[in-house]
Amino acid sequence: MDRFDAMRAFTRIVERRSFTQAAEDLGLPRSSVTDAVKALEARLGVRLLQRTTRQVSPTLDGEAYYQRCVSLIADLEEAEGAFAGAKPSGLIRIDVHGTRRAVGRGHEDRRRGTGSIRREDPVFEGAAR
Repeated sequence: MDRFDAMRAFTRIVERRSFTQAAEDLGLPRSSVTDAVKALEARLGVRLLQRTTRQVSPTLDGEAYYQRCVSLIADLEEAEGAFAGAKPSGLIRIDVHGTRRAVGRGHEDRRRGTGSIRREDPVFEGAAR
């Protein structure tokens, strides 16, 4: 589990006030969520959650860390969302030193209309350098 996944697990635990419910929400085993929080606490050198047999609540450090995690996760999701579904398009120019046959295959692909990237070869298209 990477740091962002551990942060997501931690924030879900704080929001649900339960390791078990957080694990169910995330589709993870309870032990994975528990280990993620232990690793965060070890890395940060502070206790993030106050645990009893019936309740889980954030410590003062845990509450401050929770606020930062919520902000970071929102920024990450916004950044990823900005690129979701982006498809490459535009012009690619290729200088190929070889036979016409090798160049011709790329040109034939363009004529068939496969892909949204247009290929251009000045040698094949008759432009001499």
